[in-house]
Amino acid sequence: MGYDGFGSDDSPGEEAENRLRNLMWTISGDYALDTKLDVESYRRSKYISLYDAVKQGAFARYYDKNEFALYLVKKVYCGAEERPLTELAQLCVDAASYRRIAEERPGVPELRRRAFSDLLEDFFHRMSATLPGRIKIALMKNSLYGDQGGEKQVRESLWQILALEKRGTTDAEKTTTMDIIRTVDALYNSLIDKGFERRHGGIEQVLSVTLEELREFDWGDFLKEEISGDTLDQYFSQMNQAVTTMQEEAEEEPEQPKQAKQRVVLIDEKAAAKMYSYMELNFGRSYLAKREQEQKNLRLCRGGARRLQPLFYGRDTGKSGSEECAVCQRPAVRGKKQSPFSEQSPPDRTECGAAFR
Repeated sequence: MGYDGFGSDDSPGEEAENRLRNLMWTISGDYALDTKLDVESYRRSKYISLYDAVKQGAFARYYDKNEFALYLVKKVYCGAEERPLTELAQLCVDAASYRRIAEERPGVPELRRRAFSDLLEDFFHRMSATLPGRIKIALMKNSLYGDQGGEKQVRESLWQILALEKRGTTDAEKTTTMDIIRTVDALYNSLIDKGFERRHGGIEQVLSVTLEELREFDWGDFLKEEISGDTLDQYFSQMNQAVTTMQEEAEEEPEQPKQAKQRVVLIDEKAAAKMYSYMELNFGRSYLAKREQEQKNLRLCRGGARRLQPLFYGRDTGKSGSEECAVCQRPAVRGKKQSPFSEQSPPDRTECGAAFR
């Protein structure tokens, strides 16, 4: 069966969604299966969208997708980080579903190859920034080139995931939903949060969480879309969809602010005295003796917080207008470069190093 081509129209729309949904229904054999499809990803790669639809159908056909999603929800409830947990789950679902559907549908291996090629081309740098992402890269490279290289931690994790793909063909040997759950749990506890089991218990404790406990929890902060109704049901559906896609989420780039001038606060000795008076009035006198305070100020000036703002300057008009540090009271030393701080340029640094260019 071939999966190439969606027609000449490059923009996703109703026709594309219908074709993806029909493909998912055909693979799953369940025409009542209601899963939200990521049609927008077709803008980047039709192969990624098609392969995700095939995988959704295959996972629903061969495994209990609700049991798996419920485990993930319970794991998050117990304190797991959603994103790395979901990313590891995606890899395990892919490995467990691929071999079984490829045996029935000869076109799936080529579709997977093209989807993985597009993912590596578009998202390699983003994926390489995280450990689950590097494992995903290793899985795709292994599929494309038979490459199992890379750092030891990545290789060992890849072997665990590939074990789900290479299980036997008899009913007794085939991968089960619980096999996938145990693999995801073991990977998360060993790679992402090594103290999870100590703090929250093992997989038995996670699975023992009741629906009543889950419904009492407010899942609103975990939802990508704010919809009125039962937040648990919405989050459960969201998790169900997330585990069958390899698509990387598009990150919103923060708006770049205009280059702002560095803000420098200049205070004189009188202003510094007012500041200390205010602090004593509101927070009480320091438990340090005056000498101890001076020593700490000197230590601060010498580099303990060199890059902190504001910078303190004072002017000793009794010394021919020489400038000194308002913290350590030492004379300033002029640098050779012109200071960028203000029109009435303060010194490049003080003898104690309190002020920096």
